[in-house]
Order: sequence, then C-alpha cells, then structure tokens
Amino acid sequence: MAIKVGVIGYGTIGKRVADAVKLQDDMELVGVTAHSYNYKMLVAVQKKIPIYSMNGKEEIEKNGVVCVGDVNDLIKQVDIIVDCTPKKIGKENKEKYYVPSKVKAIFQGGEKADIGEVSFTAQCNYDSAVGKDYIRVVSCNTTGLARTLNEVHKKYGIKEV
Repeated sequence: MAIKVGVIGYGTIGKRVADAVKLQDDMELVGVTAHSYNYKMLVAVQKKIPIYSMNGKEEIEKNGVVCVGDVNDLIKQVDIIVDCTPKKIGKENKEKYYVPSKVKAIFQGGEKADIGEVSFTAQCNYDSAVGKDYIRVVSCNTTGLARTLNEVHKKYGIKEV
C-alpha cells in the first residue's frame, strides 16, 4: 500500500519533492498546492500532477489551470504532507490545517526548530524521527555540516560545535 503524499507549495523545493515522490514505488503523489498562478503550475499540468488551491481557485483558473479542489480536499486524501512553503508559512499551515486534521507533516529547513518534534538529518538521527508526527528537515547548509561533522565525530569524537 502506497503512502499518499501531498506537497504544499510547488516552488523550487516543492517541485523537487513532488518529482522525488513520483519516483518512489511505495508513495503516491496525491497533488500539490498553488497559492497563486505562476508558470510552474503549467509544469505540474504537463506532469499530470493534480493542483489544489490554497486561497481560492479563481486566480489560478483564470490562467487556464484547473484546480481539483482546495488544500482541505488534499489533506483529506493524504497520509502525510510535505510543506515546502516559505519560512513561517509552514507554522501557520500546521496550526490551521495539519493539527486540526491530524495529518502528519514534514517541514523544510527554513522553519524554526520548534515546529517539529525533531530536526532531521538522515545520516545523523534517522531513528529519532521514526514515528513522529511533525518533522523539520534541516536546511541544506546544516545538512552539509551534519554530514561532515557526523563522520568526524564517529572517527575522532566531537565535544562541541
């Protein structure tokens, strides 16, 4: 049974997440959200990715992109959300949509650490993220540092960074 995934925000990060989800055998991309129309929506249409509106579909649809529903419709269909919105928006989305709907969520690294139960880097703390409802993936800079420092720590030990 495939894990049903929704992506909130189809920008630079969201496009990459959506593409990655589509490549997984054990995941199904249910759809992505659009806050407003931009050319990236046409990319989603070409890839046959269902689009859900965040703030009403009128502005998006007047540009020829069909929305199949709104963010609440998407959330009802998924097992997990990957929130790829700009910093601070994820926190708003968590409080407004995810907690009331009891849907699990992963947040991009621009959010503050307190948004999740754990800040995640696969090489360093995979096991501590298993079973959590809200996870923050650390930023790309932090990921790079964590990868390097984790290997140094395993070989030599690190007291403080």
